[in-house]
Amino acid sequence: MVKCWIKEDIVRIIKTREMDKKRFFETYNYDVRKDIENAFVRGGDRRGLHRVSAKPSYNSDLKYVEYDMQQQAAAWYWYRELAQIIPNPNDQFWVIFENWRHWGRYWIYEAYMPELVIILSEVSRADFYLVSKNLDWMIAERAVDNFVHFVGESLCTDIFQTNSEGE
Repeated sequence: MVKCWIKEDIVRIIKTREMDKKRFFETYNYDVRKDIENAFVRGGDRRGLHRVSAKPSYNSDLKYVEYDMQQQAAAWYWYRELAQIIPNPNDQFWVIFENWRHWGRYWIYEAYMPELVIILSEVSRADFYLVSKNLDWMIAERAVDNFVHFVGESLCTDIFQTNSEGE
């Protein structure tokens, strides 16, 4: 049986913070992940979402910016700036957490920004992906390499001193 440590953390946080379960909840629409991979991963890379953060694998038709969280201490909390980064901060979006102990195992949530910020502030670090419902942007944090990857024209990454941009 797969240990769902990230899921257990999220359930605990929702319960202890008495969060509205209509504003952060797990979805069982597994077609969502396939749709996201088709939109953001070039050529259907078999490693899927995990590869969106590897420059050769992301869809190069989209704007790509990566940010090294090791540059400054405050960078670890970049998600607190989501209201300035995403185009419609009041809209619901998808959040996908990856269980690094069992590569390829994902938990998909529908969320609003305030609840997500609370979850990210308290959950154990893991690879995760934030994706707009209309698939026009994605933000991926890779805990392994300490980078945040921003994909999509509508994201405002000007608040960061970025490391590199895609063509």
